[in-house]
Amino acid sequence: MSEKIPVLHIIDSLNAGGAERMAVNLANVLIPTRFETHFCVTRQLGPVDHLDPAVSFLHLGRRNRFDLHAFYRCVRYVRQHRIRIIHAHSTSVYFALLVALFFRNTSVLWHVHGIETEKLAAFKRIFYGLAARYAGGVICVSRKLTDWVSMLRKKNGVWYLPNFIQTSLNHGQAGARILDAYGSQKVICVSNLRHPKDHLTLLNAWRAVLKVCPDAHLLLVGAIGGQDYADQLFKVLEEKVLNGRVTWLGQRSDVPDLLKECQMGVLSSRSEGFPLTLLEYGWAGLGVIATDVGQCGEILDNGKAGILVSPGDANALANALVRLLQQPGLRQTLGENLRQRVKNNYSQEIIMTQLTDIYTQLISESETA
Repeated sequence: MSEKIPVLHIIDSLNAGGAERMAVNLANVLIPTRFETHFCVTRQLGPVDHLDPAVSFLHLGRRNRFDLHAFYRCVRYVRQHRIRIIHAHSTSVYFALLVALFFRNTSVLWHVHGIETEKLAAFKRIFYGLAARYAGGVICVSRKLTDWVSMLRKKNGVWYLPNFIQTSLNHGQAGARILDAYGSQKVICVSNLRHPKDHLTLLNAWRAVLKVCPDAHLLLVGAIGGQDYADQLFKVLEEKVLNGRVTWLGQRSDVPDLLKECQMGVLSSRSEGFPLTLLEYGWAGLGVIATDVGQCGEILDNGKAGILVSPGDANALANALVRLLQQPGLRQTLGENLRQRVKNNYSQEIIMTQLTDIYTQLISESETA
């Protein structure tokens, strides 16, 4: 049996979010492959209970971008474990590129989870261009990002790789029901409280929904991503028409269990890459409504596996919500279509085959360089 090839996944923090969950999922599912998995958090820790014990873990605790002690700890780790690929998620790519300068045969693979390219400041565009140019390769979670990075990079080595659902960790466990108090028409939105997720449009739509479906209940799940934005949302939630019909559950580690008790899932974002949340909704068999941004249309099979609405359109969102609340048969059909689509297109086996092929190509190129 040949020796496994060491790969280090690196990310700046483990605060709850799609990029963080996907980084952990990727590290976990690589375990049975020919790659040896390591995982590094450069700054803030977060929930790491989903990281498999078989994955070697390093926390650097960087205090600032010039923390030399953290930097040299990472260099020593890469040298000690003979890391061949540093799989850098999001902005950790800059740290990873500096570390890789010390090693001739270590490649950096930049994983771009989401960038609002239209709103980038000029200086950020320059730094992203440098990352795209000097990384050994770039993975993007949406086709739009793939095209954008390809223009920055101006050479091969850019891949579109969808997110996937780690089914071994996403089966809700049988147990006490925890959402019975919210009735039998529960709609859930799993997304952190930050501007791109546009909860305000969702709440505007929900006012209209309650006029037609007064027993419906909206559940918001996610961590606070920006305090000012969260305060704005909480103020809206105090309105009489919404009070008692919308509940913020905060950050939860039992999302699969929550999804099993809901009838519908919604995502009202004004920008997305490849939302893992939609895959989780699909695996739970929920009827889904999402804004047509990022790869949401692809995931929902252009409306065959869920309802798509334009971002920022509260009326369209309200109409779609009412439609699914009032038509359980349609809800069930769309939910089953999405579940099959997730199973057939976004399973861990399919994505892992593509990822390990990318790793193999990077190693081959580093050996011939």
